[in-house]
Amino acid sequence: MSAVAGPVLAASILLAYAGATKLRRPRATVEALRSAGLPAPLIAGRVVGGFEVVAAIWCLASGSRGACALVAVSYLAFAAFSARLMAEGGASCGCFGRADVPASWTHVGVNLALGVLAVGGVLDPPGDLAGVLDSQPLGGAPLLMFAALGAWAAYLALTLLPALDRAVAAAGDRA
Repeated sequence: MSAVAGPVLAASILLAYAGATKLRRPRATVEALRSAGLPAPLIAGRVVGGFEVVAAIWCLASGSRGACALVAVSYLAFAAFSARLMAEGGASCGCFGRADVPASWTHVGVNLALGVLAVGGVLDPPGDLAGVLDSQPLGGAPLLMFAALGAWAAYLALTLLPALDRAVAAAGDRA
């Protein structure tokens, strides 16, 4: 089994969730694209979301080099996009279909980390999810649990840490 099977699984779970939220609520993503100076009709948010869902499902279904490369490119592009948003004034990233999460260095770091982990999957492909789970104790339940926790931790880092940073800065300004 690939050493990065769990992290690639976590990255794919988070990518699928982010894509699904964009399919449901594309407006925040469209606003983020426009804030970065990119022309974006409303359908662009759904196209981005659809791409994310397809990339994640392909990675989970095959675990191939190509699928891991698509996930890696997605996260590395998100890191660059977050940096661009910050350079443009810190507009919301539209990551999860909401406009209340401004781009931050946390976004850049988390996306870079997930992108690098997915590059690990390119170098050492994890294989399809069923095969990975079959090679794990207890039918892969512990691996699935830790991958879900990893995806959740990354989600919290992307959504709560920027808000916490703003609150701490505001409290420091008042002191």
